Amino acid sequence: MKLNKLSLFKGAAVIAICILSSAASTPTAFAADKSFVGAWEVNVSPDGFPFTIPTNSTVTSDNTIISADPTFGSGHGVWEKVGNNKFAVSFTHIFNASLSPCSADAGPFEELTVNGVVTVDSTGETASGPFLTVYKELSGTILCAFGGDVSMTRYNVDYDIISTLDE
Repeated sequence: MKLNKLSLFKGAAVIAICILSSAASTPTAFAADKSFVGAWEVNVSPDGFPFTIPTNSTVTSDNTIISADPTFGSGHGVWEKVGNNKFAVSFTHIFNASLSPCSADAGPFEELTVNGVVTVDSTGETASGPFLTVYKELSGTILCAFGGDVSMTRYNVDYDIISTLDE
């Protein structure tokens, strides 16, 4: 196969487009616009509970979310933009049923699904909104549910500390 200048130019153009489009979809590219993409400290305030539950979430540019809960482990799900600075979230944890707040003999494992809507503030550094958590048997039978509010703070690099390490 003989390559001419036009073929080489087309190949270079395709490679350049691929590189630019992948760079535009990286979290670094989204960080500047203060979108929902990023790493978040999350404080969950269930209705009627006298305490908040600390968790972490990582929101990716491909509309997936990973949640880390101190009791239920990691949860995985998706998010979608539903308005100006407003995002719908849905993720699921599968966990050992002995940790369940529901009083049922559901078997060795259960799942909890969290659905919520969060609004990112104008600075892009905090977000908040309501949620509903539903506990189910793996067969889908609902065991219990509760709602509440969530507040989120974006993780950022602490340049004051970093500067002391880079001396």
